[in-house]
This record gives sequence, structure tokens and C-alpha cells, in this order.
Amino acid sequence: MKTFSMGEALGSGFEMIAKRPLAVLLWGVLLYLPGIASLAAIWAIMGDPWMNPGAAADFSDPEALNAFLQAQGWSALSNVLSLIVQALIGVAVIRLVLWPRTSGWAGLRFGVAEFCYIVVQIAIWVAMMILALLVILLAVFTGIALRGAGPVAQPLVWTLLGLAGTVLFLWAWARTGLISVASVERKTLAFEQGWRMARGQSVKLALMGVLSVILGIVVFLPVVALAALSVGLAGIDWAAFADADTWTMTWEPRLMIGFGLALLFIFASTGAATAVMYAPWASAYRQLRASADEAHPESS
Repeated sequence: MKTFSMGEALGSGFEMIAKRPLAVLLWGVLLYLPGIASLAAIWAIMGDPWMNPGAAADFSDPEALNAFLQAQGWSALSNVLSLIVQALIGVAVIRLVLWPRTSGWAGLRFGVAEFCYIVVQIAIWVAMMILALLVILLAVFTGIALRGAGPVAQPLVWTLLGLAGTVLFLWAWARTGLISVASVERKTLAFEQGWRMARGQSVKLALMGVLSVILGIVVFLPVVALAALSVGLAGIDWAAFADADTWTMTWEPRLMIGFGLALLFIFASTGAATAVMYAPWASAYRQLRASADEAHPESS
């Protein structure tokens, strides 16, 4: 029977951080780059209203309206680019787990594997939304049916519905979690292969997914605290900063160093959290594939 080691899967992200720290840092930079570029563009477009957030925008002025629409366009473009970057980095993590020796130092490419990954992620997201809609409709109809029920029955039923919805979500997450990895490996839309690979592993994969998210948060939060400490040591006059009309930015060396360290910590922690949350799925898939090949060598 195919199986995998949850400890090995959860440790794969930390192993990647230790072996490829510069790649992890680069991933963090790339994840924030669309947002930073969008803010810079909006800053240049909006001018004084952006610099003075307390001022009311006058949309009767065609120039002000045009600037507002341009800013919304940059914001939408930033969101699209962010999703593409997340896909590129997700595939990079998978690639480095499956083929660490031939994927380069950061695993970043753009090809068929990335395209398949994006399509699969969109399809899974749509399926999850449909599933959530069905659960909401069930809850609505249950609420209508229980309007005359007693004060004890209603909370009990709602609790059971909540637990059932959570279990259903975790099961769906576990059964679809390996489809993206299979699609990257095969460079095709491997819905069937990924679904089949997760068969019999739903509980273990769901638990691994929950633990990977918890570990990602544990990795991210302390480094963000270091970033806040760096900004605090930069010597910002927070009392003056609270008054947007009087505070001005003074680019002193200490301030620049503080913000630079803060950004470095945030980039590194974001990249590390990404590795910790994405790598376990690829590691689990690699182990399950090897286990299946050992059980049925004639199929390999």
C-alpha cells in the first residue's frame, strides 16, 4: 500500500530554506514586487490626493476621475500579476522538490508546467466555490426547515452542519491537493492522476495541509516582529506621523537602514512561509509515487 512520511513532507520546506536561502529570499521579493510597482504607479498618478489622504477627491474634475480610473487599473493589474507570480513560485517549489538537481537554484521558469498549474488552480478554485455555494444553500434550507424547532435542536444542528462543512472542505482539499503537483510533473492537466494518487490518504494529507499552514504562520510572524522592531529603531516620530498634515518623511541614514532591514525580513519570511506551505504537497506526492512504483514495479 502506498504511503508517505508526514514528518519528511513537513520538513521538506525547512530543508529547502536551509539549502537555498537566496532563492527563498528572491521568492519573497517577487511576491511583493507587483504590489510595490502598483503603489509606485498610483503614487505618481494620484499626486496630491494620494499624498494627502484626508483630502476629498473631486470626481467632477475629468483629470481627477481619469487619475482615479488609472489607479484602479493599476490595482487590478497588480492583482493579476500577483496571481501569476504566486503560480510561478508554486511551480518552482514543486520543481525543486521533485527534481532538485536539474531545476536551477531558484526553479523559476515559464512554460507548459506553469500554464497547467494555473489552469488547474483556477479549476480547483471554481470547484471549491461551487461546493461552498452548495453548503450555503443547504444551510439556508436547513435554517428555513428549523424555524419551528426548539432552542436546543437549532444550535445542535448548526454545530453538526459546521463540523460536516469543515470535514467536507478538508476532504476536498486533501483529494485535490496533489493534482497541481501531478500536472507539473506530467506537464498536462493531470486531474485524474492527482486525484487517484491521493486516494486512501485523505486524512493524512488534510492533517499535513493544516500543519503546513500553521508552520507557515509560525515562520512568518516572528520575522515580521523583527521587521517592526527594525522600523521602530529607525527613529520615526510616531506622534508626528499620526498627523498627516504636519509629518514629512526625512530620509536619514538610520531611517533608510531601518526600512531596508524591515523589507529584508518581510521578504525572507514570506518566501520561507511559501516554501513551508507548498513543499509538503510536492514531497508527499514524490513519496507516494515512489511507494506506488515499489508496490507495482511493472507499472513504472
